[in-house]
This record gives sequence, C-alpha cells and structure tokens, in this order.
Amino acid sequence: LRDVISTTEKGWFEFLKGTSIYDPDRMNLDRELLRQFYLKNGYADAQVTVANAELDRDGSGFFITFAVEEGERYSFGSVSVDSTVAAINPEAVRGEIQTEEGEVYNAQLIDKSTEALTIAASEQGYAFARVRPRAYADPVSHTIAMSYTIEEGPRVYIERININGNTRTKGYVIRREFRLAEGDAYNPLLVDKAKKRLERLGLFEKVKVARRPGAAQDRVVLDVVLVEKSTGELSFGAGFSTAEGVIGDISITERNLMGNGQFLRLKLSGSLERLQVDLSFTEPRFLDMNLAAGFDLFHKEIDQTSESGFRSRRTGAGVRLGFPLAENLWMQTRYNLSRDEIYDLDPNASAAILEAEGLTWTSLVGTSITYDLRDHPKSPTKGMFFQLSNDFAGLGGDVQYARVQA
Repeated sequence: LRDVISTTEKGWFEFLKGTSIYDPDRMNLDRELLRQFYLKNGYADAQVTVANAELDRDGSGFFITFAVEEGERYSFGSVSVDSTVAAINPEAVRGEIQTEEGEVYNAQLIDKSTEALTIAASEQGYAFARVRPRAYADPVSHTIAMSYTIEEGPRVYIERININGNTRTKGYVIRREFRLAEGDAYNPLLVDKAKKRLERLGLFEKVKVARRPGAAQDRVVLDVVLVEKSTGELSFGAGFSTAEGVIGDISITERNLMGNGQFLRLKLSGSLERLQVDLSFTEPRFLDMNLAAGFDLFHKEIDQTSESGFRSRRTGAGVRLGFPLAENLWMQTRYNLSRDEIYDLDPNASAAILEAEGLTWTSLVGTSITYDLRDHPKSPTKGMFFQLSNDFAGLGGDVQYARVQA
C-alpha cells in the first residue's frame, strides 16, 4: 500500500521530488488512490476511514496515518446485458463486456465495459444510447452480479463548439481531433476521446472540454479551453571521445510549425573526424486526411584516414506515410534511398575496406505497426507502447538484407 500513495517518507531523493513534504492536498489524493486500489482488487466495500497527520514532538515532521476498512473480497458473479432499444441485439455486443464471472471484482472494468457498450451502440447508429450498469452484491457467496442495460437516452445535438486559448495553434488543428461537428448528435464518450487526442498531441499544458446548455432544450454548446505550451526546443551538447576527440551537437525542434501542428527537426552533430546533418518533417494530416506524411534528409561524412585509412560519405532521403488501423493502432510504410561512398583509401588499408571502395546504393522499403495506449507521447504516466517493424533492402540498389525489430 505504500507504493500506491504518492506521499513518501523522508529521504534525499524523495526530498528532491517533493513527495516527502507534508501537503494536505496530497493526503486527499492518497486517500482516493487507496480507495481506487481496493476497488480494483475485489474490495467493493472498502473505505478509508481515517487520513490523519500529527506533528512530531520536535516539530520537524509529521506522522501520517491512514486507516482502512477493507471489508470482504468479492468476485464477479453472473453477468447479463439487455437492451430497451429494439434494434440492438444484446448478444451482439456482449463481447464488449470485460467483467467476467469468477474473476476478482474490479470497478475499473465496469467503467470500461460501460464505455465499450456505449461506443458499440453508437457505432450501430444510436448516438443517444446510454448504458446503465447495476451491481447486485451477495454477502454470503461474496459475489457481485452485474447487469448492463442499454437504453435510449435523451436526444441532444451539438449547437456549437467554441475554442479558447489557442493563441498560436490554428483552429482547424484542434477541430480535426473531434469526430463531431456542429449539428451532430452529442455523444459524451466521443467528446472524451477528442479530449484525450488533444492531450496526446503534446501541444497543450491543459485541455478542458465543458458542456453547457444551448439556445434550445435539445442543444448543447461545447467550450474547449486550452493552455498552450512551448513547442520549440533548442538543445546543444559537447563532450569528449577517445575515438573522435571533442564532439558536439545542436538540435532545433518545432512540434507546432506555424501553428499548423507540423513537426520539424534540424540536427547537426560532429567532431574533428565526423560531420552529420539530419532534417525531418512530418505533416500529421496529409491532404486533410487521417494520414501522417513526412520526409527525412540526411548527410554524414567520416574521416578515418588516421585509424583505418579511408573516408566515407553517406547521403540519403526517405519518405513516410502513416495511417490508423484502429483508435490506438497505427501503421506506417516508408521508403529510403541512400548513397554510400568510400574513398581516399590508404593502399595499406584492410582487404575488407579495399573491397568496399566506391559507390553503393541502398534501396529500402519498410513497415511498422504501433500500438500506443500512453496518455502522453513525451511524458506518459500510464498506458503501454508496442512497436513491430520490418525493413527489406533490395528493391534495386546494391545491398540486400531483411531486418525485424520489436
């Protein structure tokens, strides 16, 4: 349970993080974290009855005490789904339910099942459908039976979507993350998904989507309030290597180029023996479609005359095109063409280097599949990330190989 709460005992590392400093708001957060932990692990009746902080005798710190009434541990009992919407077949959407009989009770799975059923109903054309989960606890068998009812909700339409706080980011960059527009049926889950997509862009410190009544009873207005963050980065570094001597690099990155949500990076690095330049650009909505297109240019020169008796030069370019397969599943295809040259050879260089002298062309095609459930692309606090990629060189050119990475 100590790992669940955010407050920590005094220590050097904890002091630097600030988690060992007494904070009443953090105690309230810890109280909720404890409650959620129990609700996810079978304790449906768990309560944090006491969250107390007492100053020690010398006044240098606090003793923090949490008292918990766990109650009995429950498992899921029978699970049923029914629908008052005649056109929705309960059995057809039953597979969306994540609460399974015999499994340990988990309140989070109830929320996920409710969301999944609502989305399934919406995908069948019932944007106003809502799902009511009901739990029936049996204290004797320590089981909780679940019932999900799909019913027709009130018909509400979006009158207007207001966007505030985007002093730099253009409005269409924000609106395209909504799968809703003015006049569409209001669906709270689709609005929440749009909010999460805006947060994952990495362009905003804060994203808030509020709902308020519109001009008519069946109309709502969505107010999107944003706090933009700095999206430009300038970084540089220097060091020393026994192989290259003094080394350095400088990088300029902009993740919201001209407010269009485009990505641009220019990086220069080198030493007395090496020079490398990389340029990368990505348009996340190519031709106003849900396609991410980009290109990469690179050039690298290495002088190894003193160590291995040769110089090398590599120049190339690549193009990328990515598209979604599902909400969090992404596929990318790419093509790279590079020109490698080994020249200024020392007659005493190794046989392998002498054999590699001249020009070599590499023509490479590749694909990658990415499954990303992170809540933020740069500083995630939860979720998961998985990527599988494969490359094949041999579509023309002088080099042939295959590579798979996970």
